[in-house]
Amino acid sequence: MSGNTYTYKNCQITFAGAGFSGTETFDGTISLSSDQRTVNWDLTVRLDLSGEGGSEKLQVHQSGTVTMGSNRISGDLRVEVSVSSTTGSTAAFAFDEDVTFDLTYQSTPFCVTSGSVEVKRVWTRQPGQAQPDKAVKLVWTGCNQATIAKSI
Repeated sequence: MSGNTYTYKNCQITFAGAGFSGTETFDGTISLSSDQRTVNWDLTVRLDLSGEGGSEKLQVHQSGTVTMGSNRISGDLRVEVSVSSTTGSTAAFAFDEDVTFDLTYQSTPFCVTSGSVEVKRVWTRQPGQAQPDKAVKLVWTGCNQATIAKSI
């Protein structure tokens, strides 16, 4: 830890049982602004499994920023996932997901008054059968009133 930043370097857990063994590795940083209104993170988790039937690898990278203000919250959250497996047959897939939001709200009675939330998933490596990229966006036009647009 340094100030308001926590750093993780090559934190590992190894495990074994029921015909398999593996290692989980964790790296990254989490930080909080001095006014405690903004949090940032950049974290990676890797999981390597092996056993009699083959092996599997998973990597998840998460990053983002969230800021709280007076009656406002905004942020950008991202996750990148990749998986490969040689259990039985070889398979692999990967995708990225992103959530971006900037919302204004009132406290009493609580409701979102303006702003938007957008969520997207993009395949960067397709699993066997093609999967469509997807997205949805909500835009608030008043207290508890929003329009929704989504990909087909």
